[in-house]
Formats: sequence, structure tokens, C-alpha cells
Amino acid sequence: MLKNRDVNFLNTVLTQLQFEVFQEADIIIRQNTSRDRMFFIEHRQFLVKTDFFQKELIDGDYFGDLPPDQRKRLATVRAMTICQLLSLHADSFQQVLQAFPNVRKDLEMTAQ
Repeated sequence: MLKNRDVNFLNTVLTQLQFEVFQEADIIIRQNTSRDRMFFIEHRQFLVKTDFFQKELIDGDYFGDLPPDQRKRLATVRAMTICQLLSLHADSFQQVLQAFPNVRKDLEMTAQ
């Protein structure tokens, strides 16, 4: 989603990121809940779990969904250690996209 994007767009997205810290065993997102933000792992490990698989995520990985829609989250994500994340709320992302209509159009075409 962010790969090969205009530097001005990326800088604007960066200003919307929120720093968050979670404790070991905290649930960051729960399966079957509303999709409202995306997370970027700054430091430590997380476990993504569904009924069918488990996967560890580490520094530099991301999880969550943007933009929001009627679908529910497909997995639960739990902190395996004390963790640092950057989150991007869907409302903030929508505001950024209003300022960059070409990026919005490209993302919409990719989603289709």
C-alpha cells in the first residue's frame, strides 16, 4: 500500500501515526471485530492467530486493515513481549487520501 508512493504522501501519512505500547499477552486486535486501523511493528514480537494457522510478526512487519469496510477482522493479534507499535487510524488515513486524489484512485483500483 505504501510501497513506491510519492514522498509527500508518505510524509503526510507519517504525521498521522500514533505511538502505542502494549504489555506481554495484550490483545491488539481481536478476530471478528470491526476494522478501524492498521499497525506497524516498531519493536518486538506479535502472534497472529486464526482457527487455521499461527504466525509470528517481528520488527518492520505490519497488520490490520485500511480502509475500513463491513468485513470483520480475520485474526487475533497478541503481543508476545512488551511491544512498541505505530498505528494509523482509518479516519486519519481517509483525510490524507483527500489531499492525494491520485493515490486514492490508485488504491481503489488495486482493491478492485
